[in-house]
Amino acid sequence: MSDITETEKIEQARIKEQDRNRRWEMAYKARIRQIVPGLCLGNVQASHHKETLLRNHINAMVSLTDAHWTWWRSTTRSAGIPEDRHKWVQCVDSSTQNLLVHMSDICDFIDQMACPALSSLSSLHVQPEQDADTHTATNANDRSSDANAPPKLY
Repeated sequence: MSDITETEKIEQARIKEQDRNRRWEMAYKARIRQIVPGLCLGNVQASHHKETLLRNHINAMVSLTDAHWTWWRSTTRSAGIPEDRHKWVQCVDSSTQNLLVHMSDICDFIDQMACPALSSLSSLHVQPEQDADTHTATNANDRSSDANAPPKLY
């Protein structure tokens, strides 16, 4: 026989639900992380969140998505990314998706859009992950207070 009262069961269920909601909200929060000066990595929510793009000085982006690009046309345009500065790669989120076939075009686009700080790098330094529970983390070197910060490629 269990020593847990009905009230305790209800409280445990409430705590479990709050935890599930917290994890769900974190999964859908717009996040961007600077990889190197001038190059950021972010999630899909950040790709059309105007305040996040402006705060991080994003002026171009590459999107890897299985969503039809016309759906994004209005949201990224209203967020300030013009069509000629947005590269679309139609793909599925799968471990079997071959992204290497797209890398040459993606790298060419990044080279064309890159700010001088990124263009001057001879190699990319890999920074350790700051938040192991997410694919991207908040930029530790956030330059949002620097109005003269160079634009970044997202």
